[in-house]
Amino acid sequence: MLGEEVVKNIELTNPTNRTICYTARLEGHLDFAIDSDEQFMIEPKSSFKFRVKFTSRVSDPVTGRIVFNNKKESNVQAAALVFDLKSNVTGRISERILQVSSYLYEQNEIPI
Repeated sequence: MLGEEVVKNIELTNPTNRTICYTARLEGHLDFAIDSDEQFMIEPKSSFKFRVKFTSRVSDPVTGRIVFNNKKESNVQAAALVFDLKSNVTGRISERILQVSSYLYEQNEIPI
């Protein structure tokens, strides 16, 4: 719905025996947001859930992109990961419904 906040998780797994360190960068529309901590580590043989928040301000589809780059703190080489984000607003809630009952040529003033 328009104006609601939606939080989704991107789950990244590390199948290796070494710790992988990533930096995250968000590009695109400002309706998408990530936590201020843009660096994280994935321990060996474990997974990490990366939170992405979306708060819709317009009903048109908007796009964004998250890029995860390997931070080379050790000799581990991990692939860069790119996720494309796209909104899908299916409805909205009106704040108020105005009923106008006049003819087209009559002047009527309604405060908004």
